[in-house]
Amino acid sequence: MKKLLITMCVVLIFTAGLSARNFTVVYLDRTEVNMEATSYIKKQIKKQKAPLKVSFTNGFSKMDRITDPVVIINSGRAAGLDPRIESFLSSQSDTSRFILVNIYRMGRKTFFSTTSVVDSSAGVDEISASSYYDDPKTDSMHQQWTAELFRRIQEKL
Repeated sequence: MKKLLITMCVVLIFTAGLSARNFTVVYLDRTEVNMEATSYIKKQIKKQKAPLKVSFTNGFSKMDRITDPVVIINSGRAAGLDPRIESFLSSQSDTSRFILVNIYRMGRKTFFSTTSVVDSSAGVDEISASSYYDDPKTDSMHQQWTAELFRRIQEKL
């Protein structure tokens, strides 16, 4: 009986792993904001029980081998796009698999917004939020951008 129960658990875990859909998060620098954002994405996948599996990469060097949706974290700016991201996106013939997450440094101001691909100067779906949030216990703004991110990833799968 014990062996049967263990076998069933292993099969369920393996099956759940197969049904999870992959996406990649690209960050350019190992800054505190980028590491917090990547950690938060992992925590929210687990907390929301999202059927997603995430991998992380530093920089664009491996993008030619990745076919899953790609989330690019744009951080360390008060507004606009990091020139490295802008250069990468402008070199792509098809940007449909990319989602840009802008985490802007705005002092103690909090905000969350989205921009569709048709309104984006970068030509991709964008999700923007401030790097600051006033109450870590009720991090609702960050829950908003990750929930929106997961929704958009599901659309691209």
